[in-house]
Order: sequence, then C-alpha cells, then structure tokens
Amino acid sequence: MDYLPLTQPVGDRSLYDQDFFLWVQQTSSALRAKNFDQVDWENLIEELRVWAAASVRN
Repeated sequence: MDYLPLTQPVGDRSLYDQDFFLWVQQTSSALRAKNFDQVDWENLIEELRVWAAASVRN
C-alpha cells in the first residue's frame, strides 16, 4: 500500500487534520505492517488518551 505522509502538512494541514478516516486507515495499516516510521505518533497518542478518558467516563 502506498502511504500518504501522515504528519507532513498538505498545504497547512496534516492528513490527520484533512481526512481523519484516511489517517486512521493508514495509521492502522502502518502498525499492522510494522512500518513504525510511518506512524503519526503524536496524534495517535493523543487519540488513545482521549479514547481512554471517554471510556473511563462511561
């Protein structure tokens, strides 16, 4: 699979900011393939933190 840069801005917005669904697909594919250098770690960690906080509240 060809990956779009996950953290490199397109214009002034990253893929994470432009297309969250595509970002999730590419991030999960990169993790499955163990292409750790292609993972947007900063945004992934933030999404996990938010998800965990929401799970605790429910």
